Amino acid sequence: MNDRFEFGTYSLDLETLECSFNYISVHNGVKRTFVEKLILPYKPSRLNIPQELLDRVLKYLHLTIGVSYFKIFVQDTVVVPYVLSTEEAAFFTILYKKGLGEFYYRNNLSLKKAPIFPSDESIKREPFTLEGSTDNILVGLGGGKDSIVALELLKEQGFAPSVFIVGGEQETALHKSLVEKTKSPAYQVKRILDQQLFSPIQDSYNGHVPVSAIYSLVGYLLALLYHFSYVVVGNEHSSNFGNILFESTEINHQWSKSIEYEHLFQDLCRSSLSPNIVYFSLLRPFYEIRIVEQFMRYPEYLHSFTSCNRAFRIKKPTEQLWCGECPKCVFVFLLCSAFMNPEQIVSVFGQNLFEKEALLPLFKDVLGNGTMKPFDCVGTFEEAKVAFVMAEKHFGDGKIYQYLKPTIEVSQADKDVVFRTVMCDTIPHQFRFSGMKNVLIVGYGKEGRAIEAYLRQIYPQVKLEIADEKTHPDNFSKQELFDIALRSPGVPKEKVKIPSTTGTNLFFALTKNVVVGITGTKGKSTVTTLIGHILKTAGKNIKILGNIGEPLIEELLKQRSTDRIYVVELSSYQLDDLDFSPHIAVVTSLYNDHLDYHGSSERYVDAKKRIIKFQTNNDLFIYNNSFAELKEWSRETRANSKPYDVDFQFDQNAVKLKGPHNIENIQAAITVCRVLGVSDEDIASGLKSYVPLPHRLENIGTLKGITFYDDAIAVIPEATIAALQSLDKVDTLLLGGTDRGYDFTQLEKVVKEKGVRNLVLFPDTGKRMFEKDREDFNILETDSMKEAVTFAYRQTKSGATCLLSTASPSYRLWKNFEEKGDEFKKWVEELGRTS
Repeated sequence: MNDRFEFGTYSLDLETLECSFNYISVHNGVKRTFVEKLILPYKPSRLNIPQELLDRVLKYLHLTIGVSYFKIFVQDTVVVPYVLSTEEAAFFTILYKKGLGEFYYRNNLSLKKAPIFPSDESIKREPFTLEGSTDNILVGLGGGKDSIVALELLKEQGFAPSVFIVGGEQETALHKSLVEKTKSPAYQVKRILDQQLFSPIQDSYNGHVPVSAIYSLVGYLLALLYHFSYVVVGNEHSSNFGNILFESTEINHQWSKSIEYEHLFQDLCRSSLSPNIVYFSLLRPFYEIRIVEQFMRYPEYLHSFTSCNRAFRIKKPTEQLWCGECPKCVFVFLLCSAFMNPEQIVSVFGQNLFEKEALLPLFKDVLGNGTMKPFDCVGTFEEAKVAFVMAEKHFGDGKIYQYLKPTIEVSQADKDVVFRTVMCDTIPHQFRFSGMKNVLIVGYGKEGRAIEAYLRQIYPQVKLEIADEKTHPDNFSKQELFDIALRSPGVPKEKVKIPSTTGTNLFFALTKNVVVGITGTKGKSTVTTLIGHILKTAGKNIKILGNIGEPLIEELLKQRSTDRIYVVELSSYQLDDLDFSPHIAVVTSLYNDHLDYHGSSERYVDAKKRIIKFQTNNDLFIYNNSFAELKEWSRETRANSKPYDVDFQFDQNAVKLKGPHNIENIQAAITVCRVLGVSDEDIASGLKSYVPLPHRLENIGTLKGITFYDDAIAVIPEATIAALQSLDKVDTLLLGGTDRGYDFTQLEKVVKEKGVRNLVLFPDTGKRMFEKDREDFNILETDSMKEAVTFAYRQTKSGATCLLSTASPSYRLWKNFEEKGDEFKKWVEELGRTS
């Protein structure tokens, strides 16, 4: 028989609650079979679990648990009985390389011995949407301070988490004590390893395995079976730092606790399992020293926790919580000494380790003065040094302290770094305030004030400050003093340098209602309000929010009925870092815009596309079929896609929306309302009674024989072209504004074709328009709206039209397009009354 390692079979018996995982190993002609078992605590409570999803989770567990048995002989041939997708194979290939990195290094094995899992590029996994998703939280409880802090922080936020424990056949005194103290429902899994692992096997290897990866999948299995939506662990920022470089790869004892593993596992879960169960570490933004500082707030646990490996031995775990002889004991003791006095620390550790001269080499190792960082779950050298300096008040006379003191130097900047939070994108937005002490509100307009009201009500204990270019500009340079920022959409995300979230993300994270999200370069406000109006007239419970309605975050402070439909206008600013997609996503149009904010057309389009990025096969993408790029999106999305309905017949003269572009907007609204169960009769009634929004091709009236239209919303060339094509007899056109680098060539062509004679050109873009053809027009260049309207009254022929449609943004002369349109109306009416 050829040497090989083979993944055998797996099974789950829901009667005996036993999961069984089998492996076959052939070495030097000897065949061995290994069996590992997991004993579940209860019969499943979640109904209608998709069998294929359950099988995938068990298959992933089978492959992950296999690290313990593959490492016995590390055969070159590995037989995988499953057909894996490219994403699945990549995950397990990295797991067996980096998760076993320390094992390879310490056994003098090349990283090339790690197996490469085969894949089939034709396999495309679709994630499953789980019905009846909840906010239930399952926290992994190991026995150390980190999981305790994670659990208690969640409780402080008002959550009621359960805990899961992976132990041996017998419950330990430590776990029993912790469960009693947490007062949380507990799900205890018995992990029974094959006994051959504990017997001598000739020519075999031994060493560290990525046990946290195994526990992450056990937690996911429990969440699936027992109806949890979040699997929370307490892995910290410090676990991201490795021990040594080996074959150009960083070897990290804590790799399966690192942010790299967390990203990989989250991606696998989202793409191949279900987006309704999320695994994450709540403590990822923090160094260990800050977690210990937080842990001191829970004195009831001080005599019921340990990080010492001897307490977690599979065979004969010791009942003594701290051995006082290993790197873990030394490191945790060192951090605790920064916050405890000698009496307290002796009551926890049983002794003062600063007095044990034999531990000097271990102290050197954890402080960075030894040979290398220990292969153990210890933090960074920097935080260890900071803790050492902080401990001097109570432990400065200790023998080891006196010996090491001359070698340790720490600045205030060093201390600031390890107590600061670190950027992290793996934590769901509604959990990002856990453990945070002070919050920076970035941007203090309408949305910023709504954010402030939300934070003061939901998180009254946190300290709030504001960073705003107009009112509080200095705080932009002081962001490192704050733990987290809550950014308003008008502030580019690149200006935020600390962990952050947005009101839009919080709304989507905390809302279970149906959400219709509308975006597009033009037409989104009209489509949003038209959908809302039709749904309301049809008797639906609706609320318009977002870019045109109330700030989304305000809704989180109100009582919300489950049948309410949210119709939300989403700007590219709001979408730029949105980590959610609405159930129904509508995209009305796609032109270049907001390039000053996004920096490029590619980034602008990427922001818009996020409206469908997180949709599932239970969601719907409705799009304008006249845009080739939106057609391409429809082929790429996981959601069901549908172009606008064009078969609905209505009397255009009975609808107040005018122009070909508004026909498309009407079709968008019709499509959405039909999907939501509104009859064609009710849709027709809603269309007739809809009153268009101001400043959108709004007929102000006819004065002195001239008809005036306010299209102040038109701030790109394509919008002004649409306005010109919707109206007859435009004789005077008001153009120009902030320069965003638009190309006006096509607009200039249409202006000539429509026979416009008179042009008002506002700065700055007015200077770039019609540079070669100015002699063909009667032109006024001005920055005064009064002069512009006076010119229009003098030059526009009777019976013709004057149109305000600037093809450029308003910020050069006006605060926004509304102010521009209002001033236009004001002078049209005032000058129209004069003789």
